[in-house]
Amino acid sequence: MDVKVSPYPETLYNADSDMEMAIKEKKKSKILDEDEDQGEMDMIFWGGLLIYSIVNMSLTHLYPDDKDYQAVGKFNLIMSNLWAFFPIMQAQGLWLKGLLIGTCWYSIRWHWTQAEFPMPGSSDMYGTLDTCFSCCIIIAYAISWLPKIKTYKPTPEDERGKCGWWYKSCRGPPKETSEWRCRWTPNLVVNIIVCACVMFYFAYHWPAYINDVDMALLVCWFSIGVAVIVALWHLFRGKMRPGAGYRANFVFWVVSGFIFGPVAFVYKSKSDLKDVDRWIYHSTWHVYVFSCAYAFSRAQEYLEIY
Repeated sequence: MDVKVSPYPETLYNADSDMEMAIKEKKKSKILDEDEDQGEMDMIFWGGLLIYSIVNMSLTHLYPDDKDYQAVGKFNLIMSNLWAFFPIMQAQGLWLKGLLIGTCWYSIRWHWTQAEFPMPGSSDMYGTLDTCFSCCIIIAYAISWLPKIKTYKPTPEDERGKCGWWYKSCRGPPKETSEWRCRWTPNLVVNIIVCACVMFYFAYHWPAYINDVDMALLVCWFSIGVAVIVALWHLFRGKMRPGAGYRANFVFWVVSGFIFGPVAFVYKSKSDLKDVDRWIYHSTWHVYVFSCAYAFSRAQEYLEIY
């Protein structure tokens, strides 16, 4: 059976329309699209946080015996570090993910020794590394919110060329949220240099006190202050996409992060009092400070990347 093919195209090429599409594409927002399963991840996060908080508040009633309560508190102290799973999965790029993994790893080892469980090596070394990574991850998040310096954006020809893997995975802006890639940009280089300097300082000055002032705590609060200022700047500069609901989502996660942060530090201060609840208080600090990191990672996804 012969099929007749029309010599005429079904639709005519419209140069003006093509130009309009090109202009729209150029003006298209540079905010990354959310993952398809992001809603499920958020539900698990909020549900888990609610359940954990309720259970934690009930432990004194569930374990009235002091010996049992202390044992459960030590177990909680170690296992609460696993809450780092949420920010690790959500963080953008290998640098933030790597710092979070290091924070979780050395926090487990440090608190393992603090709970008087055996661990080879020096307890002070684990404490030093725990402080280094804990401070650096807060600093790294604050720096990652700063306006991005323009960098080279690979072309399709670059990505198809001999060094295509390098251009796809290590150059240019991210192509999706929560990437497991290390994209070398001026901002990342600055981030690494600043964090390396902070790590070097704390490695040789632990515990770091100047005139009875905890320098680790001071650095953390300063970084949080920077994050607040930068968040307000992003919110009011007028270049976010309120029509798509991004502004509301950004505000929600920023406010959540700024609530989780102070709550975490309150429990951190309580845990330093060395009373019977110190293990539970410190485990609560772990969960809420990692929740703060998760919230900031979610908020960061609504910023214009470049």
